[in-house]
Amino acid sequence: MDAYDLYWKLKTLWMENCNRISGVTTKTAHMAIMIPTENGYREVLGAKYNKEINAIELILEEQE
Repeated sequence: MDAYDLYWKLKTLWMENCNRISGVTTKTAHMAIMIPTENGYREVLGAKYNKEINAIELILEEQE
């Protein structure tokens, strides 16, 4: 999946599931992006571009 396709999919999912007040979307509630790993789900905290592999890397929360 290309990063652009993922962006639109995430945006669509957010719009379909966000809180609405009188039809107006608000960004008051946190909707996390979670990644399943061998040790349970991890939240995506950010992203960065890796020039060496020409790809966007997701930054996940640390394991406890």
